[in-house]
Amino acid sequence: MSDYVYVDDTFLSKDSRDSGDPLKVLQGHEFETEFLGIEAAIVSKLDSTGDTWTGTLLGPLLTVTTTLTVTGATVVGLTGGTF
Repeated sequence: MSDYVYVDDTFLSKDSRDSGDPLKVLQGHEFETEFLGIEAAIVSKLDSTGDTWTGTLLGPLLTVTTTLTVTGATVVGLTGGTF
């Protein structure tokens, strides 16, 4: 999974330009790098519902290396063992 990271200051330089300056106008190709980064971050994340993940799922307090299925419940304080 990846996180979106703003790559450059393409748009910052346009903010300081005067209204009517042709260099202030955004061109479609200038968005491409940003949109590709956003797309990569979105498609690599799990959906909040109905998603299936294969492999090892890691989190600050969670490591799952086999199968974990939780349906219609909130699980709190689950530690070690087979459930």
